[in-house]
Amino acid sequence: MLSVREDAVERCEETSAYLDEVAATLGSVLGAEAPMRVAVALYDAPSDTLHTFAESRGDGPVLRAYAARMDGIPSLYFARKRDGVRVIDDLTAYIDSSSRHTKRLLELGYRASYAHAVYDMARLVGVVFVNAREPGFFTSERRALVAPYAQVVGLRAALD
Repeated sequence: MLSVREDAVERCEETSAYLDEVAATLGSVLGAEAPMRVAVALYDAPSDTLHTFAESRGDGPVLRAYAARMDGIPSLYFARKRDGVRVIDDLTAYIDSSSRHTKRLLELGYRASYAHAVYDMARLVGVVFVNAREPGFFTSERRALVAPYAQVVGLRAALD
């Protein structure tokens, strides 16, 4: 029998493998010229904190065991609304940000960010992040294609 920690690590690895497949599929569906990144952060309501759960492994981890309080990151306020979506066309606009997460994404060459709040009924369960290397990548047409993937990925991670 696995310990709680071993079980969590195994779940995370399985989800990362799944996210590798999702990232490859999205890249193909959306016509990305370079590999994409998909990550899931799960929401803990009592602490109002998002915790990185898993991410695709193409470039290695952005940040392991990263956690951020929702009230401390204005760019995450979108998640307070059901079906909230946030798009950042060019992450270099946040170059002066103190966020280690944004700095790491830029180091890896990602320039555009799509984030989708995932709800189970009326309860926020997490946020799915999709990153692309091309600025302005997430056009309205591409956002419409990404949304169903994001919802399924987020619910699968939360309910796993």
